[in-house]
Amino acid sequence: PVLYVTHSMEELLRLADYVVLLEEGKVPLHGPLNQVLRNPGFAARVGGDAGVVWHGIVTEHDAGYHLSLLDVQGTRLWVRQQALNIGGRMRIPIHANDVSLTLDEPKASSVQNRLQGVIESMDEDFHPGSCLVTVRTGDQHLLIDT
Repeated sequence: PVLYVTHSMEELLRLADYVVLLEEGKVPLHGPLNQVLRNPGFAARVGGDAGVVWHGIVTEHDAGYHLSLLDVQGTRLWVRQQALNIGGRMRIPIHANDVSLTLDEPKASSVQNRLQGVIESMDEDFHPGSCLVTVRTGDQHLLIDT
């Protein structure tokens, strides 16, 4: 085990498995990474940097479009091409402000990944004009800042 202190959301998403949030000498939140990231209190503190981390396995590369296909517990996800062999594992941070929500299938869109899901909750956001939506897709969750 390693204790790592950071103020960088990028480092947190890349390195952490368990998070302890310290605020004025107190611990308002702690737990497994995705549990803390999806917590409305944490998300409200960090805004659009909130999100989730998925773990995927590289199943294919598309050299023509410079993409890699990942399998995330049965969900297929295209990402920028990774310097990993087929079967390689990677962490995929998905920021809440990088996800769109629609009730209808988008047409004529540049969006690479379209996932069906079920809205599980809607919570207040750090800005009064937006909210945080938690969506379950398969066995995974997404956090959407909308």
